[in-house]
Amino acid sequence: AAIGVADTIRSLMELGGMTEQEARDCFYLVDSKGLITADRASLPPLKAAYARTDLRSMTDLLEVVTTVRPTALIGLAAVPNAFNKDVVTAMAAATPRPIIFALSNPTSKSELGAQEAYQWTKGKVVYAAGSPYAPVKYKGVTHTIPQGNNLYIFPGLGLGAYLSQATEVSQGMVIAAAQALVSATPAESLAKGDLYPPLNTMREVAAKVAQGVMRQAHEEGLDRMETWPEDLPAYVKGHMWTPSRL
Repeated sequence: AAIGVADTIRSLMELGGMTEQEARDCFYLVDSKGLITADRASLPPLKAAYARTDLRSMTDLLEVVTTVRPTALIGLAAVPNAFNKDVVTAMAAATPRPIIFALSNPTSKSELGAQEAYQWTKGKVVYAAGSPYAPVKYKGVTHTIPQGNNLYIFPGLGLGAYLSQATEVSQGMVIAAAQALVSATPAESLAKGDLYPPLNTMREVAAKVAQGVMRQAHEEGLDRMETWPEDLPAYVKGHMWTPSRL
């Protein structure tokens, strides 16, 4: 999963103008044995693609953070409390707005709790969790905790793939879904650290995601639609099921 996340982020960075190598050089992957470096024996090809050639092997996450000075930490290893106070404070000291996504679930496997994230970074953190957390109050400000969950993507991704009769779900279609989600998130929400649209707008979000997926499938020649809808938003919404009491 972690390699897949890295690959998707890298693809987005390339769309922003970076070369593949420039994008890869932004990643420092850490597994159960420490920082993934090229001098490690018997690396699987997926890990080898991100192996560092400029650093020696490090087994301690704190050492990696103090050496690399990252701007973002993404937890996907289901190691509880992997982002401890020393790691988080070291990161917060090196970047003005640390991005920390503790995406493992359930909560017992989370790399960092929401309350600790705000306390240890003195409120500077841009935080998301894979598990649900109650809102956190820090210095009089209440922060709603974004949950990094596929519920924001998969309904629209599936709908778009189905309606376009796509022959496959490509990486480009997944990226289009992510971009549609970003465009559906209000700027005022992002400014407050609310990284995702409100849950009560999920039907509208799913419709926008589906449209983005369909356009991308069409652009890549993966759709099998006989005719392209004149009004795509209306077409998508017309094919969405509305639950009602019988």
